[in-house]
Amino acid sequence: MNVCKISNRGIINFSKKIRDQLNLMNGKLYSVYIHHKDRSIIIEPSKDETTHNQCVFHQGKITIPKEIRNLLKINANEHFLIEVIGEKVYLRRDH
Repeated sequence: MNVCKISNRGIINFSKKIRDQLNLMNGKLYSVYIHHKDRSIIIEPSKDETTHNQCVFHQGKITIPKEIRNLLKINANEHFLIEVIGEKVYLRRDH
């Protein structure tokens, strides 16, 4: 499993391996939301009818919205485990 770090501005930089595995593309819109069962963050390709936060993938990075970081009490430079299931990326705290 891969590990990522969320910057103080909420930015996550995905490795080339993850980008290729998920076919993440510059300029594509992604939904970012909280999985309430285990309090993980989910990132998936955005669908037009989504009610989730939408973020643009750019240069290997995506920004986790401040509202989500506040709800989950995420600190700067906190590490998360990356798990890829289908088209979704799950970010779980690395305890």
